[in-house]
Amino acid sequence: MKQNKFSRFHFPQILTAAICSVLIWASTSIAGDAAPLPSTERRPVSDTYHKVSVTDYYRWLENFDDPKVKVWNAEQNLFTRSILDSIPARNAIKRQLTELLGGSSTDYYGLNYCANKLFCYKFQPPLQQPLLITLDSPEDPFSEIVILDVNKMDTAGTTSMDWFRPTKDGKIIAISLSQKGSEKGTVRVFETATGRELGDTVPGVNGPTAGGDVAWTHDNSGFFYTRYPRTGERPDKDLSFYQQVYFHKMGTPTTEDTYVIGKDFPRIAEIELGESDDHKLFIADVSNGDGGEHAHYLRDETGVWTQITEFADLIPTVEFGHDNSLYLLSRMNAPKGKVLRLAPGITDLSKAETAVLKSNVTIRSVLPTKDYLYLTEMDGGPIRLRVLKLDGQEHYVTPMEPIRSIGSVQSIDGDDVVMRVSSYTEASAWYRFDPFRCSPAFEAN
Repeated sequence: MKQNKFSRFHFPQILTAAICSVLIWASTSIAGDAAPLPSTERRPVSDTYHKVSVTDYYRWLENFDDPKVKVWNAEQNLFTRSILDSIPARNAIKRQLTELLGGSSTDYYGLNYCANKLFCYKFQPPLQQPLLITLDSPEDPFSEIVILDVNKMDTAGTTSMDWFRPTKDGKIIAISLSQKGSEKGTVRVFETATGRELGDTVPGVNGPTAGGDVAWTHDNSGFFYTRYPRTGERPDKDLSFYQQVYFHKMGTPTTEDTYVIGKDFPRIAEIELGESDDHKLFIADVSNGDGGEHAHYLRDETGVWTQITEFADLIPTVEFGHDNSLYLLSRMNAPKGKVLRLAPGITDLSKAETAVLKSNVTIRSVLPTKDYLYLTEMDGGPIRLRVLKLDGQEHYVTPMEPIRSIGSVQSIDGDDVVMRVSSYTEASAWYRFDPFRCSPAFEAN
């Protein structure tokens, strides 16, 4: 296993000490000669829960449109500033914290590999927002090309990227951009080679309640996307719910976008979109809120959508195999998980074969590549990586120290993957795993 050291970060312990010194000084000042706290009016409001009466004296402060609440908030801010601004060491501590935070090392995350390029975010202090870049390989950070720097787009640092989705050939990328922490993302489309914006803009794709997603067609002619209701389509209280899937054709106005699926989904549906390697088949993963119930819908090459799992089937994850088969992580009669396989073209769940039997460890995710299945498994606390051949034959289990754990796993060249490993004693780092180098045939040579 070859370590990829392009992701390193740390959180200096001195930050904690500096912050504690400020808090200790402030509490001492308040207890000493400081002016008394502004008074807060008590307005009792009582509710009965299971025959028990509960009184809340400060619920009125939750209504920030109330002029009295605005006055109360301003008085509290003035009092707080009178304490904090008078701390003798405040400016020195501020300079030290700024230096320490700005000195954090570069971090890479959100990896997506396609068209022999690695797309990812690059967090680079002291920039407020990460860059969106491509790399020729995980081992070559100097091959970096910046696609989008939102710090230049918005110098106030209030525009953020929710997520990005490149096309199959990597030439175009859809990026969800939100303003001022709203998470209400508008998708904008860019040319990856130049960073030039292409003009297609689709609002209401991402939201704070259920996120959002995009899946490109194989020919870059358009993309499926998650759509929230527009004003007037639903009551205002429901505009962040009732997510559906629509299709946008490149070069056309969003008023011509077409409905695809989702009118019968629950109010709290959260939709993720996935595509096969050739971008001709698509999966809509519909979760019933955050309770762990998932249903999955498959779109074939003719454009027909077929439901392949229901909420009651206890299948949280469906992934495309290299040959367009489907690998399903199932918890039906297997609380810790097993893996099923549907052959290409088969949508009847009853015809699924068992690819990985249930075991005594919990399967967290499954990632199929051309010749292998990568499973992340929780064994007690740490999460390990287990590698199987497609026929279920055991191939390799990554050796893990007790305090280490594997986070995200992303396929790259051939059957290779990169995985993020974290530890309580070492900074998180990306590692590249080559299954051939961990095979008995390689060991024999």
